[in-house]
Amino acid sequence: MDTAKSRGEDEVVYYKLFYGTLLRQSRDGVFTPWMAKGVEVIDPHTVKIALREGVRFSDGAAFDAEAVRTSLLRARSPLTPTAQAVLAPGLRQVDVVEVIDPLTAVVKLSQPLAGQFYVELSSVAGAIMSPKQIAANPDQIDTMPVGAGPFSVTENKPGQRLSVRKNPDYWDADNVHLAGVDIINTPTGPQHANGLLSGKLDWASYVSVNSAEAIDANDKFATEISNVYNIYLNMCTAESPFNNEKFRQAVQVGIDRERFSKLVYGGLAEPAYSLLPEDSAAFDPDLKKSIEYDPERSKQLVAESGVTAPISLHYPATLNFGVESETLQAQFARLGVHVDITSDRDVMAGFIVPKKPGALLSFYSGSRTFRQFDTYFGPGSPMALCGVDRPDIMEAVRTAASVTPGDPTAIASYQAAAKLIAESAYLIPVVTYPNVQGWNTDRVEGNPTFDAFGLLNIDSLHIKK
Repeated sequence: MDTAKSRGEDEVVYYKLFYGTLLRQSRDGVFTPWMAKGVEVIDPHTVKIALREGVRFSDGAAFDAEAVRTSLLRARSPLTPTAQAVLAPGLRQVDVVEVIDPLTAVVKLSQPLAGQFYVELSSVAGAIMSPKQIAANPDQIDTMPVGAGPFSVTENKPGQRLSVRKNPDYWDADNVHLAGVDIINTPTGPQHANGLLSGKLDWASYVSVNSAEAIDANDKFATEISNVYNIYLNMCTAESPFNNEKFRQAVQVGIDRERFSKLVYGGLAEPAYSLLPEDSAAFDPDLKKSIEYDPERSKQLVAESGVTAPISLHYPATLNFGVESETLQAQFARLGVHVDITSDRDVMAGFIVPKKPGALLSFYSGSRTFRQFDTYFGPGSPMALCGVDRPDIMEAVRTAASVTPGDPTAIASYQAAAKLIAESAYLIPVVTYPNVQGWNTDRVEGNPTFDAFGLLNIDSLHIKK
C-alpha cells in the first residue's frame, strides 16, 4: 500500500479506495480531475497541479501542495527491488516539486515526459499518502495506509482480506453511497463465480471464462467484460528465426485471432491488432487490415523467408498460458511451422536474461501509452528481448509523451510508432484478455463505471435499501 513499495499498476484498484488519485482515467481513456482540482501540462518538462480547498487526510493532515510534494518524492525513490523495476517512466524523471502556494504544486521533470507523467497521476504516482504518516509511522503505510480518499482502511490481513469503511471527511462524501467494502482475496478459477452464485460475494472480477456463462444466464447477476490487457508474441529479433522480417510478417498474418479467442476464451477475447486499443483516437484501421489473418499470404511469406527449423515458444508458468501456447502451435503447424513449447518457472532466468532465441507469449497489464512502448522497445528494458531496442519507435512515442494525452501531436506520434511496429512485425498482438466481472443485482445497484484497467469503480455502486 506504500507507493514506494508498489508492485505495479494493478494495485491502483486498492489505492483508489483510500487514497484516490489526483486524476481519474476512464476505460475509454478520458481523464477527469479527482483528488486534484486540475492538472495542466505547461511544457514537455513541467506539470502544474491545482488542489481543492479544505481536503484533509483521515488523520487530520492537510491535503496540500506540501503533501503532494512529500508523497511524490517518496514514490520516486523506491524502497524495494520490485518497486524499482516497475517505477513508472514519468515518475522516474521527477526532478523538483515546487510548492507555489498551499493549493499549487509544479513538478519539474529531467526528461520531456510531461504527458506521460500526466497519465501516471491517475495511477500510482497520483495516490497521495499522508505526510503525517510518512513522518511518524512510515512502517505502517504498507499495512494500514492513511489517505484522503472515499474510504479508510479499518482492517488489513495481507493475502486474505482488506476492509475499508466510508470516510466521512472525504471531499465528495455525499456521492459515496457505500458504507464500506470488504475485499476478499479469492484464488483464481471457479471460486470467483462460486462466491457470487452462493451469495458470499456481491461483486467479483476475473471470473473464469468457463464460469462466465453461468453468471450471465442468471437473472440475479449483471456482467461486464473489459478487454484492456493485450497478449503479445514478443520475439528475440536479434537471432534466427525472428531476425528474419518476412518470417515475422508470416507469423503476424498467420494467427487466426477470432478462432484463437473462440477456442481459448469462449469468444470473449477481442482480436488485437495494435499496441493501442481500437477505441483509441490513435488507432489506425488501415493497420488492422494489413495484419488480419491471411493464411495464403502467411504460407507465401514463410516460403520466401527460407525458415524451416522449428521455433521455440516460451511462456511464464505463473501465467498458465499452456492452452494459449498450444493453440498457437496448432495454428502455426497449418502454415508448415513447427513450434516447441517451454513453460518457464522463472522466465527471467530461463529465457530473458540468457537472451535465448525464440519467442515469449507475454501479457501486458499496464497503461497503454508511452509506458507500454517503453516496456517492449526502450533501451535496457528486459522485455526488449535479446537487448534489441528500437530508437525509431521510441523517438515517436517520446514526442507523444511530451504533450497532454489526446493532443493531435500525441495521436499522430502514437500512430507513427504503431505503424513502424506493424510493418516490420516487431511485436505481434494476439488478443485482448477478457476480464469478466459480475455483481449481484439483488443486492447491488447504481450506475457502474470502469477505470482504465477495465475494473469497476467500486464507489459507483451502492447496496440496495
